[in-house]
Amino acid sequence: MNSHNRLAMLAALAALPCGYINAQSTNPIQAAKDALNRSKQQKAAPQTASANSPASTSGKTSANASANTTGPFTPPPGTKIDAVLLAPSMPGAAFFVSPHGIHMATLGHSGSRWTIIYDGAEGPKFDQIYGGPAAIAFSPDGSRYAYCGRQGDDVVVTVDGKEMFRSSQPMVSGAVGDASCSPMVFTSNSKHLYFANYSKFDSSHDASRFVFDGQASPPGAPGNDWRAYSFSPDGNHFAYIWGDPTNGYRQNIQKLIVDGKPAPYSGGNPQWTADSQHLYTSVRTNIPNKTVVDVSYDGKPVMRADDVRLFVPPAGDMVVALVTRVSGNIATQFLSIGGKIVPGSEHVGGVAGNGVHFSADGKHYAIRYKNPNQHEFIFWDGKKGLEYARVDSFSERGGPGQEMSFTSDGRVVYLGDDAGGSQFLVIGDQESDALRMVTELTVAQAGGHVMANSQGKVMLDGKYLPLPPASSVGHLMFSPDGAHFAFLMSQGGAVVLYRDGVAQANSGISDSLAVPFVFSPDSKHLAWICRSGGPSGGNDVGVCLDGKYFPGGGGETSNLTFSADSNHLFWNWRAGPKFRAFADGKPIVDGIAPAPSGFPKEAWEAAGTSGLILLTKDNDGFKRVSITPAPDSSIATMR
Repeated sequence: MNSHNRLAMLAALAALPCGYINAQSTNPIQAAKDALNRSKQQKAAPQTASANSPASTSGKTSANASANTTGPFTPPPGTKIDAVLLAPSMPGAAFFVSPHGIHMATLGHSGSRWTIIYDGAEGPKFDQIYGGPAAIAFSPDGSRYAYCGRQGDDVVVTVDGKEMFRSSQPMVSGAVGDASCSPMVFTSNSKHLYFANYSKFDSSHDASRFVFDGQASPPGAPGNDWRAYSFSPDGNHFAYIWGDPTNGYRQNIQKLIVDGKPAPYSGGNPQWTADSQHLYTSVRTNIPNKTVVDVSYDGKPVMRADDVRLFVPPAGDMVVALVTRVSGNIATQFLSIGGKIVPGSEHVGGVAGNGVHFSADGKHYAIRYKNPNQHEFIFWDGKKGLEYARVDSFSERGGPGQEMSFTSDGRVVYLGDDAGGSQFLVIGDQESDALRMVTELTVAQAGGHVMANSQGKVMLDGKYLPLPPASSVGHLMFSPDGAHFAFLMSQGGAVVLYRDGVAQANSGISDSLAVPFVFSPDSKHLAWICRSGGPSGGNDVGVCLDGKYFPGGGGETSNLTFSADSNHLFWNWRAGPKFRAFADGKPIVDGIAPAPSGFPKEAWEAAGTSGLILLTKDNDGFKRVSITPAPDSSIATMR
């Protein structure tokens, strides 16, 4: 989870109603231990907690369990529900949730000292814990955590509850601080932790050391701007340029550091190959009358030019070099693959975009060029596309803007603009009819399909679908196998769901939901938030599965989630802070949502083959609840 997401989660959790925070013990750590003991006792005894308690149910089985949205209930026999206390309620505490797996760290006091409680286990005591809203670093897979603090005059980094690094080297200011250990980052494979350690180098200068798995490099690392480092795709290797910090860095002596050791060759701008086994480097060299760039592969020269930029794909072994050749006052750019110029790639005018883009499999490439007349075009797999006034960026389902994408079969996808208000969807070498004001474009993960919206119309693979008039279109989505598609259309004041171009019954739903509908992982089913009477129906909000309506609850229905095996469907309704979770149309768990807005994405996840995990709260604190539906329960049994 990045710092922005951690901050958002912290803000949401900190905003819990005060009534859940104030009634606390004066000894928070003892309160935590008491809560843990109560949790163990509750697991050993039959669960008969109140309807407000997570992982609890109350009352008798209703006559129609699938329609039971607010009354007492008992989960179907064979349902497995396991609740684990992760973080006790503590006054003034901050909470941090992992990006996957729902692990939780609580930053609070133990007496006058600071401490971290992770999944209910108390860590060592600190005089200060650094990082503020980014105090906890989680690994990408959510299974590991790290934090940093001060004990006396030492800065200490704790990883997975154990001390990894300790340093008493202060900065010029005379004290250790958060610059001594933050920000901390786990590698892409979640196996390694790294950070920059600033400390006093001489009487008036600080210097940075790069620390990887607790091993600190000599002073002279680039600091905590991670763009100055190169990390291998597999997460096991790193490289950077070390600079001599003596005399305030005035001596420009540099070395290439690879995996913590000086390389036997010089070079800059290190870039790992996609297989993480080799390293490209470049260095500027002065020759008579000019400066050139020399490119090396594991220290062996492979190319020299006036300027070279290397682009490495996410997979495969293709590397594309963007080469600049200067003759007089004219600079020509071209692409080189395998040491050979790509025919037709020679170009005068410059690169308009962000360099070379690759398909996910690393087999296809594209670049956006700009002509001297300021028109733009895409050069893709050795072919020049049509010229446009500009190539517009687009977003896929609310994601960040991007200038191009690729279909699953390797064709480039982009939007050309004629400067007259018309846009053209280009897929490979095929140009669509004109569009206007495209706000969403999505590319299927399989099947080679592309979908875009345009002023109330939908274009599929470059052709408009025959649809009735609509004021707007949104939430474009393909099924995982690319064989089906769905979207929402606003028609006559109602929002209607279309699947494969056909309006679905009971689909009067809100387009304000982050996920108003979802395909199953096997692409065979579609579920959506709906009304029992369709667009013209009343306020009976529920869930529709493949066109059949099921009551969803008396409040806000959300979090539609299929299990990984596509056999189960989960959702919840929420009224204020309270929620009820459903599995295959039957109520399973009551509780209190972890944040006023409900469940952030980190707090509600499919788990394993057929289960669900969620984060909830009661008077003891925050709990991770694991749910496995009964063996005879499935979407096929929903009534």
